[in-house]
Amino acid sequence: MGACSKEDSIKKDAREFAELTCESIKLMGKAMAGDMDAQSKMDELSDRMERKSEELDKKYPSPEEKQKLGEMILTETGNCE
Repeated sequence: MGACSKEDSIKKDAREFAELTCESIKLMGKAMAGDMDAQSKMDELSDRMERKSEELDKKYPSPEEKQKLGEMILTETGNCE
């Protein structure tokens, strides 16, 4: 896999994980306001995020890749609506 396609893969995975993070933030606000359905959804989302995190750890084993992924996740999470 070339450098560009690896970079695109990291960017895509970062975007997907950031979307999960943004969804989690929204649900957390609803749960704190007493929405019990949101709490249930948060539990499910937490499981999905944990699985995705484990998948990404295996997919990007090098410290450089992990750092790049982390930076991209932070950038993407900054775009939460």
